[in-house]
Amino acid sequence: MIEIAGFGNFEEYKVNFIEKAGEFLAAALLNVETTQQMKIYLEQSQEQREIMNAQEEEMYIRNTEMEEALLAMKNKLEKNV
Repeated sequence: MIEIAGFGNFEEYKVNFIEKAGEFLAAALLNVETTQQMKIYLEQSQEQREIMNAQEEEMYIRNTEMEEALLAMKNKLEKNV
């Protein structure tokens, strides 16, 4: 809230100007707040993407290891048969 004082009555055009200026200031502040919140969401999204990429890579490695182990077991069984 902004308070404006004077020694006399404000003319209507001055009051209108101050009201419009207040609206523009409020819109600018809301824009800054929204931009900051979006930045936070973007950072969180990027962190989650990095975590998911690391998990995906780990799963790929484990899957590859399991396939190799399965193939080795299959080859060992075929040699024993």
